[in-house]
Amino acid sequence: MTRLNAKKVVQKIVEKVQAGEMEKAVDLVLDLAEKGFIHDPDKDPSPLTPSGAIPPYLKPNKKKKRHKKPGRKKGHPGVSRKVPDHIDQKAEHQLETCPHCQTPLKKPVKTRKRYIEDLPQTPSR
Repeated sequence: MTRLNAKKVVQKIVEKVQAGEMEKAVDLVLDLAEKGFIHDPDKDPSPLTPSGAIPPYLKPNKKKKRHKKPGRKKGHPGVSRKVPDHIDQKAEHQLETCPHCQTPLKKPVKTRKRYIEDLPQTPSR
């Protein structure tokens, strides 16, 4: 909108108000606001307004970061270390009493298997 056009629009609005046609003047202003010629501070703050002066309910919501779950996708075949071909020794370890209060312990709730492999020695250079 040029300055000349703006003057003409303001002049029309003043004439409507002076003639007692307030509703038509309001309609003209609303038309200009819809077309983007008039800034509505209630709708969006000016880009020059500091962010601290904008009420929180007028600020845009922060975009949520996409959280990707770690690990492989469900249904993917599991991968683990292969069991050694030859096992030299098998040992079972179980506590008989509690190390703190010396109370006798019952059957373990959870057991684990562990394979310990010795690496062959290579000649040093």
